[in-house]
Amino acid sequence: MHTPNNHSAPVRPRAVLFPSERGGPIGGDTFARALAGAAAAHLRGPVIKLTPHVLRHACASRLYGEGIGLAAIQQLLGHRWLSTTVRYVHVADEAIELAYEQAAERAAARFREV
Repeated sequence: MHTPNNHSAPVRPRAVLFPSERGGPIGGDTFARALAGAAAAHLRGPVIKLTPHVLRHACASRLYGEGIGLAAIQQLLGHRWLSTTVRYVHVADEAIELAYEQAAERAAARFREV
């Protein structure tokens, strides 16, 4: 839920992401069963079994790919150590290749300036 004038300011910043019908958080087993049922009904492709743990990895990787810093992802996932968060982030081969090409272009530009 967001304020009408500012889409980045949540009205309830500590609100439960997946509330139960009573308004509190869904228990782990209940959420896992619901997620598995939805995945079985709708997912096709390399990922056909979806668990809360896999969802956390996917979320962390997507956020990192969109440019969110590791410290912010660490806080979001509730990790104590940044090294734990790093294990959750999976970088696509294309992103690594693009970063390498960009670094090579910057290095080549420096040599041209000399």
